[in-house]
Amino acid sequence: MSTRGQWAGKEATSQAEGEGEELVTTAAAFGALAVALFEWIRRVPPVRAAFNVARWLCAAGVGGGVFVVLHHGTSPAPRNLLALLAAVLAASLAVHLSSWPASPRGPWPARPPLAEVLLGCVIAVAVNFAFGVLLLATWKWTPIAAPLLLVPLGTVHWAARLHCAGRADQALRSSAARFQALVQSSSHIVVVLDAGGGITYASPAFWRALGHREGTQVGQSLFSLVHPDDADALQGRLGEHLAGRGQTASFEFRCLAGDGTWRHLEALASNLLDDPAVGGVVLNTRDVTERKRAEGLLAGQAAVLGLIARDAPLMETLSALARLIETEAEGARCAVLLLDEDGETLTVAAAPSLADVGLHEADGMVVGPRAGSSGTAVQRHAPVLVADVAADPLWSETRRTALAQGLRAAWAMPIMTADSRQVLGTVTIYFDRVRRCGPGDTRLLEAAAHLADIAIERSRAQARLAHQAAHDALTGLPNRVFFLDRAGHALDLTRRTSSSVAVLFCDLDGFKVVNDSLGHDAGDRLLEELARRLQEVVRPGDTVARFGGDEFTILCENIADEADALAIAERVGRVAATAFAVGDAEVLVTMSIGIALGGARARPETLIENADAAMYRAKARGGNRREVFDRGMRARAKRRLAVHSALHRAVERGEFRVFYQPLVWLASRRPAGAEALVRWQHPDRGLVGPREFIALAEETGLIVPIGSYVLHEACLQAQRWRAASPGREPLCIKVNLSARQFADPNLVEVVAGTLGDTGVDPAGVCLEIAESVLMEHAESTGAALRELKSLGVSLAVDDFGTGYSSLVHLKRFPVDELKVDRTFVAGLLGNAEDAAVVAAVVNLAHTIGVKAVAEGVESSGQLARLLELGCDIGQGYHFGRPMPAESMALHLGG
Repeated sequence: MSTRGQWAGKEATSQAEGEGEELVTTAAAFGALAVALFEWIRRVPPVRAAFNVARWLCAAGVGGGVFVVLHHGTSPAPRNLLALLAAVLAASLAVHLSSWPASPRGPWPARPPLAEVLLGCVIAVAVNFAFGVLLLATWKWTPIAAPLLLVPLGTVHWAARLHCAGRADQALRSSAARFQALVQSSSHIVVVLDAGGGITYASPAFWRALGHREGTQVGQSLFSLVHPDDADALQGRLGEHLAGRGQTASFEFRCLAGDGTWRHLEALASNLLDDPAVGGVVLNTRDVTERKRAEGLLAGQAAVLGLIARDAPLMETLSALARLIETEAEGARCAVLLLDEDGETLTVAAAPSLADVGLHEADGMVVGPRAGSSGTAVQRHAPVLVADVAADPLWSETRRTALAQGLRAAWAMPIMTADSRQVLGTVTIYFDRVRRCGPGDTRLLEAAAHLADIAIERSRAQARLAHQAAHDALTGLPNRVFFLDRAGHALDLTRRTSSSVAVLFCDLDGFKVVNDSLGHDAGDRLLEELARRLQEVVRPGDTVARFGGDEFTILCENIADEADALAIAERVGRVAATAFAVGDAEVLVTMSIGIALGGARARPETLIENADAAMYRAKARGGNRREVFDRGMRARAKRRLAVHSALHRAVERGEFRVFYQPLVWLASRRPAGAEALVRWQHPDRGLVGPREFIALAEETGLIVPIGSYVLHEACLQAQRWRAASPGREPLCIKVNLSARQFADPNLVEVVAGTLGDTGVDPAGVCLEIAESVLMEHAESTGAALRELKSLGVSLAVDDFGTGYSSLVHLKRFPVDELKVDRTFVAGLLGNAEDAAVVAAVVNLAHTIGVKAVAEGVESSGQLARLLELGCDIGQGYHFGRPMPAESMALHLGG
């Protein structure tokens, strides 16, 4: 191509480019003006409108460039084309991102995904690009029609804007619906107040929680619903928030509910008065009534349980419980009623707020099916919750009285024992208006009834323990502790009068025989009957007590003189002498009674000791007697006490000594053995005989260790004598067994152990048991004797003739000797009856094949007569007095 041609081509290209640029500029300016006009009409914010105009200019420029390429066959510079495309994309992205929220908030719609934003950008670029090309083409070929193309362009922009606005409105409506649903179903209360405390908005939870009709309180002051005690504190908190000094901590106040009760609310306040969308102070509130009630109930329960733990009086504890219920149940007045022992009437135990009413359910209310709330609850063993006393048939009999006293509702909850088998009473709540019992009220009543059960049962347990501590379990009579206390009060009263106090100490004679023959159950029945008789025969005001066993004491006040006390004692004695029906048997007993009188200066303990001493004097004189204490008895009682204490020390110190009295074969006068006799080597009094301590040792049980010591020493000494004279005829050592020893279940083991320890030949040991002891346990004696006999020892019946031996029993007993009592031997020469008894005993012994032994032989005449009767062995002062072991060894050797 020639240079001219090349220049001609360049010129044509330049001309075409000039026309294209002119066309693009004109179309872009015209389009940008139209877009700006549409944005202004739609009141789009200026920044966003500028982005839309820029996006149009970029799209028109790209479209113009494409048109020039298509129409003239020339192409713009690539960098210009890429720059235009980047500008279009940037403008579109800026437009879309301007409507993309930074983060979702609350119930507002979530931001669209980034992919959706990019897709919108591409679609916008394509639409604008197409319209740019179309606009330029129209402008080139038909310029007059170009403005008409702005109509569909505006329509597209308008439709896009309407679509976006529709989506925004839909999102807003969805968000509003979601927010409304959340507010409607939320249990939290939202209240908006104006600067003066007026309610401008309240969420549905406000009406539900307080029970007001929806919207009724809007426009009113919140303080008209707040409890007067909480109003000042609430005003102060709201004032702090209005002043900008509000704290974020929650606060509580009470608000009036639709049913007249007070609800506890916990709130957080936010000052949004400057927010045009709210324009008030927002209270985010929740109902904490149940929590407060539970906290108050727990605190009250702890206080009541504390009273129970401290053993406070029952009435004090129940009054505290009633006040707790009145605190927790608004407007309530509580009463605790207890069921009497007859199970038919109710008694008011605590009613701290009903004193002014007089409590229509007064003491002695009868339990029944129409006995108001309380009486019916006891009868049904179930709660009776009367919401309207005026209309309920359970109140038909007492309705008029109840309404006159202002009682309109009554809820009663029975107080049941832990095993739910017994009703103890009721917890009853009264109201001065009609009121139904809600679930929370029922829980309150149940908790109160449970606490009342604990308090009542503990109080009764304490009363039982106190009664048991002061009373005898068998007869129910006062015991020694109670008797001493009453005696002390009685003696104090004598200071204001000239009268005296008498104590009667009563003890049954031979009661042990009843226990042993009929059994302890029969003995207990007899004691119970005797206790009943004694209570009937004494004067009103006198106190009958049981000290233990068969010992009873009677405290008689206002006694004029000794004759007065003796008259009472005679009546008591006659009561005991009347036959007792015990099972199928009739039992006759007698009673020994000791009497002691005293005045203001006397001590209760001294009176009892004196009466006890007089009782022992009565027993010593044969029993079934009445003895009045005198000073001689006191001296004897003191000596007896001193001996008792000294005996204990003697056992511990080993102060007892064994003496031996010779036994002689009467026919040959040869030694037959010796009887071991105990003596007390007193550190001050010297050698003390058995008469001064054996009876007391038997009574106190000390005879058991003393007897074991004597048995061991005697067996050991017999073994020594035998070892010293191995060729001598075997001698017999005799040892007495007391009643306590014979009754000891370990007797056989003790005897066997002694025989083994000392090594003595059992055949040379003879155990003596008194006839009275053998006959006292006639049924079991045979077995005990056979066990002893199996050890190889001999057995002798001591003091024979003084008891009531049965020949049948005697024949069955495995005894070896019958020992005639010394009283009969003493009268052998001068008393025909005693001589006949001695002869009979000797004959009986020989008849049943045992030896006859006579004790208390003191003269040759007695010896001669015993020889005539055929008595085998003799013992007494005629042959030798009791002597120490060393002297006895010489006696035997001689």
